[in-house]
Amino acid sequence: MLSMTQHSKFGVSFIYAEFSELEGSLADPSIRNYGNVQIDSKSIERALSEFDRVVHRIESCRGKEFYGVGIIDSWKRDPHDPETCKICDARTYCPDYKARYAHQNR
Repeated sequence: MLSMTQHSKFGVSFIYAEFSELEGSLADPSIRNYGNVQIDSKSIERALSEFDRVVHRIESCRGKEFYGVGIIDSWKRDPHDPETCKICDARTYCPDYKARYAHQNR
């Protein structure tokens, strides 16, 4: 169970997340407790800038695909993380996946 409360002090917001155990098993493991998160104008600006950077990268890659660049050459690949490669939709034809991880799944 996740419960969140928000407190504001001196013009700075803090969000507190509390996790509890459910009948002896841990709460959803996909939710991570990162402790207190400070929310102020600088952290909001930083988050928005990072979001804009990611959106720009995605739109640039999609634009390359639209104008005929192949999918493998349109997107930045990071074959150093096996978990990312295992779930990637392009793994069936990606040369990096074939070279590094395909033999592990046989």
